[in-house]
Amino acid sequence: MRRSDEPGQPTRPNRLYWTAMIALGVMAVLNFAFWLDGAVEPVIFGLPIVFTYHALYVIPTVGVLWLVFKAVWPSEKDGNPDDVAAGG
Repeated sequence: MRRSDEPGQPTRPNRLYWTAMIALGVMAVLNFAFWLDGAVEPVIFGLPIVFTYHALYVIPTVGVLWLVFKAVWPSEKDGNPDDVAAGG
């Protein structure tokens, strides 16, 4: 949530923020592979389908998490650079 026209004004979510939140919600639902509960046949390298699904699930998850951090992390540095070096 970055965008603000004037300093001191509350920021409001932009389109990237809402896209990231929707993608995060979709990934959260896809994390629960309830349709694969009974399937245990080996598919790839002898792994059950549920393990294969979650191994492949990690790939888009990295992209979604990158999108979330890009949406919520401020693009500019706040404060004095000496504050960062001093630990505060």
